[in-house]
Amino acid sequence: AIVRRASTSSVGSMDSANGGSGGVGGGGTAGLHVMLVDLCNTMYAATRPFLIHQGDLDTLCQTVAALQEEVAAQQATPDDAGQAVETILSRLVQDAQERLIYCALLVLRDDIESFKPTSADLDYPSRLYAPETPAVADAAAAGTSGSTAASLSHSLYATWYSPLRNTLVLLSKVYRAVDMSVFQDLAGEAVGLCTDALKRASVTISSAQSPDDGDLFLIKHLLVLREQLTPFDINFAAIKRRLDFSSTREALSNFVRGPGRMFRWSRENAFVSLAKDAVPRVDEQSVDSKKELEDALKSACNRFILKSASDLSAPLVGLATKAKAFRRGDTTELDAEQLKAQSFVQTDRLTETIVESQQSVETLLGPLMDKMSLYLESPATKGILFKPVQKKVLGAVAEVRNILNVVLTDAASQPDYVKLMALLDSIQTAMTTVDFDAPPPTRPKNSAVPRPKPVAPPAAVHSPAASPAAPVPKAAAAPAEKFAPAPAPAAAAVLSSIPAPAALPSANGSAAAHDHHLQNDVSAAPAGPAPP
Repeated sequence: AIVRRASTSSVGSMDSANGGSGGVGGGGTAGLHVMLVDLCNTMYAATRPFLIHQGDLDTLCQTVAALQEEVAAQQATPDDAGQAVETILSRLVQDAQERLIYCALLVLRDDIESFKPTSADLDYPSRLYAPETPAVADAAAAGTSGSTAASLSHSLYATWYSPLRNTLVLLSKVYRAVDMSVFQDLAGEAVGLCTDALKRASVTISSAQSPDDGDLFLIKHLLVLREQLTPFDINFAAIKRRLDFSSTREALSNFVRGPGRMFRWSRENAFVSLAKDAVPRVDEQSVDSKKELEDALKSACNRFILKSASDLSAPLVGLATKAKAFRRGDTTELDAEQLKAQSFVQTDRLTETIVESQQSVETLLGPLMDKMSLYLESPATKGILFKPVQKKVLGAVAEVRNILNVVLTDAASQPDYVKLMALLDSIQTAMTTVDFDAPPPTRPKNSAVPRPKPVAPPAAVHSPAASPAAPVPKAAAAPAEKFAPAPAPAAAAVLSSIPAPAALPSANGSAAAHDHHLQNDVSAAPAGPAPP
């Protein structure tokens, strides 16, 4: 508002002066131009302190938008007044963008890189339970419908880890307010820092809860981050340059060790050598924060797959591994005579191993699927993540069936053979009849109900009054709304405006494209033997 009023007042004054100077000669025109410049400088001197003391990202984005509109309006006015105001407004745009970049870097440092999570921030999976929250109880006591209260207290954003939410809020605000090259640098830095923060939180959750919780937490948030970045359609690869002073250190050491060479009249003079060798080298490193995100997601998926498969089928896999030592030559066929002589294939040991696996599947499969439903609401995503686990378990079942067909061949072993085969059938049935459409579980009655923290964009950045001397990007377009960068018409539907959440196909939806990406992420996991 201040900028608009100052610009309008200046242009009005100039137009009045222009109208009253119609009969003035060349000297009067020159004097009028000097007056216009002085008036614009006065407006700039009155407005600039407001910009360099401003620390709120929203206000700075709105200021850039207002200034850009005024610049466009003055560009359409080819007279002296319009040109003079346009020059001053362009300088104000640069000051506002410089301040905005500085405040954005402070957000990156304070709210993402140096974020110190509390126990409530890392209270997963408790933060994911929708019903039975205090907000619902309070609303019920106040007469508000339970579904409305639940939707308000358990919005999608409330389940996101704070650095992830801060990253997306920051990017959506500055997307249209700065030059694209500047935004690409900010986005690459933000995504890299956010990925690191999520990995640190995953390690903490794995220690406090379980490795499954840590991996699923990381998978959920990396999927959200990857999918919310899609509409920006920018290049996250960058070249980082730094100075390597190792050659400078070595040159100084040589200079100190050779004082006798200081007065030589040759190329071996110590000062000449120091000037020649002390120049630091420039090291370049290619960094792609999007690729780092993909690698972290793939590693988390593979860890989850390997651990889940091991928990469900470790006894069967151990039995199959021992039996492979008794193959005939280089073939996959088992040597029946040698294998039957081993103690681990005796009927009682076989029964013990298969029963243990059957009990593991019966005990662990249900809670595992409930936990997946809690973190990943999309049935397609759960299916893609669970398929390699299923394949490994069914492969172990197939190998144990083959062992039974080799060692339990006589008539006396037929009752045990039928019994053990029935146990393997029950394992196979349990693994192949998993319901991916099952709703997420409700909160256990004996667990504490933490009061959720209010969800809001990052607080205003309080920073020193003076803005840093940094390169200033050129003029940009109007700022985006919160969580609404709308970088391109084709992608506008992906990141809609608040309060409507952005589409999350893999974490909370069913978009085939993102499920295909997740399929590629988990494809690197070692596959078990094919099921029968």
